[in-house]
Amino acid sequence: MAEVLKSYKMPKSVLAFHLVRIGLVFLIGVLPTWFLSHDFKLTGTIALLLGLLGIIVFFILYLEYYYFSIAVESDRFTVRSGIIIKNIKTIAFNSIQTIDVTYDPIIWVFNLVVLRIWTASPEQLNISGGDSASRPVLAFYMSKAEAEAIKDLVARR
Repeated sequence: MAEVLKSYKMPKSVLAFHLVRIGLVFLIGVLPTWFLSHDFKLTGTIALLLGLLGIIVFFILYLEYYYFSIAVESDRFTVRSGIIIKNIKTIAFNSIQTIDVTYDPIIWVFNLVVLRIWTASPEQLNISGGDSASRPVLAFYMSKAEAEAIKDLVARR
């Protein structure tokens, strides 16, 4: 087993980002109901249901955050994730073709970027109905500094 050079966890701002998304869904569900019906009972019921759903979704997202880690070893990444079904994915540096760092305006507010790792793996290609689309082997949120550090590390190898 190779020596772990650096370990990464998702930044806590990922949780803040998900909490804001859940809050927006709650507001989009509750406010129009109130403005259109002015029925407190209906609005309260929808608010309660969306609030409970939001708590459940945030709990699941927190568990995903808690159980996600990346270990950078001398010649490969090891990504551990999963709540019930544990996933361990190892990607050798020499099989990585591209690392994309995407800056979306919404996640930029939380100092996050999306890091996508592409390899020559056939599992990345999705062909259905004559259309083909590719997807990365890995895609996850990271802080900008950590994503750039990983990209530079792979480029040096």
